[in-house]
Amino acid sequence: MRYLARKIAEPGGFVVFHYDGDERWSERAESPARAQFDREIRRRVEQVLSASRMPREVIARHLARLIECVPFYSLEAWTYQATARAIALCREEVCLRDAHNADLGKHVPVWEVVQAGRSMTWFVWSLHAQGELEDALASPP
Repeated sequence: MRYLARKIAEPGGFVVFHYDGDERWSERAESPARAQFDREIRRRVEQVLSASRMPREVIARHLARLIECVPFYSLEAWTYQATARAIALCREEVCLRDAHNADLGKHVPVWEVVQAGRSMTWFVWSLHAQGELEDALASPP
């Protein structure tokens, strides 16, 4: 938690934290994953930041830099959208496995998946909602 707190408190520092929603997008409200993330990660990082006695508004700004990446049902729900690559892999091998996720991830038609209006849309929106992130990415190091 100290590492996460340190990273999001650095100038230009952000953390993208991946966890699976473990529910279908249509049933996301029933997923305990977000409450668990808030309880086990976000609240503990907030406690670390609070121990440094920084003002509440600064803590809130830093916590906004802890960005959730939550595919529903799982990461495969996004990577398996790379259907052209998946078909090519299936022709080479018997079936897809989690070992193919990195390769598939490089071929996801992101804009098409975002247009579906589900969990990737929510993730991309959360990235765009981070004005400080857009500023950091636009500025050369």
